[in-house]
Amino acid sequence: MKRLFLSATVWCLPLFLFAELPAATNLLVNDFANVFTRSQTLQMEQRLEAFSDSTTNQICIVTISDLEGYEPADYAQRLGQKWGVGSSKDNGVLILLKPRSATEQYIDVFIATGYGIEGALTDALCKRIINNHMGPKLKQDPPDYFGAVEAAVMQIEPVMLGEYNEGPASTEEDDGSMLFGLLVLAVIALLFLMIASPSKKRRARNRLENASTPDEFAAAVPDAIKAGVPVEWITQLELDMPRRTLQAVQNARSQSSLETQKRRARAFGNSKEAIDAAAAIALAAMAAAMMASSRRTNYSSSRGSFSGSSGGSSFGGFGGGSFGGGGAGGRF
Repeated sequence: MKRLFLSATVWCLPLFLFAELPAATNLLVNDFANVFTRSQTLQMEQRLEAFSDSTTNQICIVTISDLEGYEPADYAQRLGQKWGVGSSKDNGVLILLKPRSATEQYIDVFIATGYGIEGALTDALCKRIINNHMGPKLKQDPPDYFGAVEAAVMQIEPVMLGEYNEGPASTEEDDGSMLFGLLVLAVIALLFLMIASPSKKRRARNRLENASTPDEFAAAVPDAIKAGVPVEWITQLELDMPRRTLQAVQNARSQSSLETQKRRARAFGNSKEAIDAAAAIALAAMAAAMMASSRRTNYSSSRGSFSGSSGGSSFGGFGGGSFGGGGAGGRF
């Protein structure tokens, strides 16, 4: 009953509630900020796939260079909910990491937990993992982003194994499920009221950040100032646009998107050599995603009619896990 109520609660949300969040990749390691090496990404992806396939538990790692105005906790919870990290037992964990940037000289980390894993991976334990195991790595110069994430995974995996493993889900009713569901609904309603209508300031910022050419950027400046966007922020963004557009080339995950981002990068003054190097990274990521998709398809076919029974296996994608505010964060 709890699962049914919570599922209805979540799916009643308008789809645009998550419009600014990345689409699910069906990969457990999503290095959108490009702070890991290719070998590190593949190594961790294989580890987390094996853990997911053998236990139904899922740990998803996301690095992101821009939180789009969200607080880290809000971003991590929304992304975990949108992607459905975990299985029907809500046994998913999302580790969010935002590295330092030219405009924000700090690192944000948040470990978000699905409903079903909160009893084992408590907020206090998440905080200790961040402070005692991730923090020392992130305080290095330069920060060891992969080492920090790897240290967190090493702590989280044993904890999750103590809470869930392969086997039938519990059918016990939670006496407080209805009250908890109503609380979730109230929080969702509040969030909907807060973000359903983006402010003029937010729209003006988006127009600047998504400008295709310097002329388009310049044309958007007067409206942004009128909407209350600080001139200092606009000036810094203008200086940062060559780097941002080059980053967008690296993050492109389709051929059409890649060509669009390459045109933007050229317009904002990036050299052909820099653009080609960034495009090579994007093409390699696309090829890896295609290989992973093919591998998941082959694995699913080999299991025949039982291919969808495991639910939490990363080979079949995320399993629709629910998140409800559990976890902890840190700033370094």
